[in-house]
Amino acid sequence: EASQASTSILIDHFGFIWTGTETALYRFDGARYLEYGMSMTDSCGFYGYGTDCIFEDHEGTIWLGTSGALNRLDQRSGTFSHYFPDPTGRNQNNNIISMIREDSRGLLWIRTGKDIFSFDRKSETFRQYAVEPVRTGVKSSIAYPDYFIAENRKGDRFFIAGGSLYTLEKKGDTLKLVFPL
Repeated sequence: EASQASTSILIDHFGFIWTGTETALYRFDGARYLEYGMSMTDSCGFYGYGTDCIFEDHEGTIWLGTSGALNRLDQRSGTFSHYFPDPTGRNQNNNIISMIREDSRGLLWIRTGKDIFSFDRKSETFRQYAVEPVRTGVKSSIAYPDYFIAENRKGDRFFIAGGSLYTLEKKGDTLKLVFPL
């Protein structure tokens, strides 16, 4: 629809271009668009508003982050599975998915409007890692990005969240603040 602006984009391993809008996800093959819509009641569409991020994992599965849920697309059936980092709904910010990445272990890493979560695709479970609130009093016009940065050769994982650098400690499996930016 011409009145909709694209909010996210991905080129998958087949070369298809995926783009998201406020209410739809599109796959473009160079000639035609295939549209996937939104549905808050069943698996016929993705759950949530706005396609904030699109990600393809190492198995070729397409994941969609919205303001409402993490969504997995089954391309064969055209249906979606919906996952909620905070299924209680007590903190809706934790169901706003702004980033999806994958580490070498196959875990998905999700940045929400509040915290960082890992998502085990096999058990379909989340693990929450609290992020300190953005520090006040910092005089800067820079908008700090929130994302999974990198994984080094030793398997250490690093994140930027709320303007700070974190690493995931192997002992206790917790986030450790490395550097306040």
